[in-house]
Amino acid sequence: MATSQTPPSSDPSDPDQHWMQRALTLAEGARGLVWPNPPVGCVVVKHGTVLAEAATHPGGRPHAERKALETAGTSAKGATLYVTLEPCCHWGKTPPCTDIIIETGVARVVCCLQDPDPRVNGGGFAALKQAGIAVSLGLCADQAKRIMSGFLHRVRTGLPELVALSKAVTEIPTGLDALLTSTDQGARLAMRSGKIDLPPQPMPQLLRRMGDIGLTSVAIPKSDPLWRQMPALRETRKRVSKPSTPNPFVPLSPPLLGQSPGQQAQTLFHIQRIKGLVREQLGAGPKGLVSLRETLCTDPACPGIATEIRIISPGFEERRGLVHKPLSEVEPSDIALVI
Repeated sequence: MATSQTPPSSDPSDPDQHWMQRALTLAEGARGLVWPNPPVGCVVVKHGTVLAEAATHPGGRPHAERKALETAGTSAKGATLYVTLEPCCHWGKTPPCTDIIIETGVARVVCCLQDPDPRVNGGGFAALKQAGIAVSLGLCADQAKRIMSGFLHRVRTGLPELVALSKAVTEIPTGLDALLTSTDQGARLAMRSGKIDLPPQPMPQLLRRMGDIGLTSVAIPKSDPLWRQMPALRETRKRVSKPSTPNPFVPLSPPLLGQSPGQQAQTLFHIQRIKGLVREQLGAGPKGLVSLRETLCTDPACPGIATEIRIISPGFEERRGLVHKPLSEVEPSDIALVI
């Protein structure tokens, strides 16, 4: 079953347009509250009646689809699900949204955008189609792109979207994740969970770290000295130079490639288990970054496959370590030894 491309429609009498506008309104209301996840809206409709609706929960979980379908329950069988972004198909802290869509018997999914996150990127649609669910893609895509602009920018660049403010403010603007301002000692990053004072550091490094912890949109007043660094930052990005010394670690393909579905599930479970233990033991916190990556060490002193562990706390404290084992063999005791 192929994914159909839905042409844009501005006809308010079109049922799909009507219900998708309702989903987009829900998504709009979640902006700035759900990072590191995207603000998504979902409406479940059957015979012209709304069974349930939801947006991504503050903090990013549960996802909109799961919230809505858990509310609709068995009545969702045969319904149409309107959602502003492709449902996830991977295990994270919660099961894939595609699972509950299939399990509840939804007959049709209408969606604005394919999720560019490499863990999804069409995989959600493929799972739904394989289960016999009709998928329609592209309705109200431009509106969805605007609502999720920060998330899409971070997936594409690894950096949060920067929003220039015409005047200085003390509160985080509605719809944005954070506010960045200068201080005498460096910079202050205000998030809804609290404020962090940061030491002086180059703007590219600061942006990268904000992206690493999952921020998708950050406001900076145009009058702030930090904003004046932006032209210089853009020029820096244009200049690409090779490192003076070769990197002895060569990233490998993601460990899921070439695995059977059963092996993929086992690998994902192991990765999430290790990440959870890292957060628990080393204080990364729910908003920190925990990255596990297999590399091929070309240094004669440490040949073979190794696993790089990187931790960035919400306070931007960074720690790294290297375990000389494939990711599938890393154990909690290894982490304590290297970090």
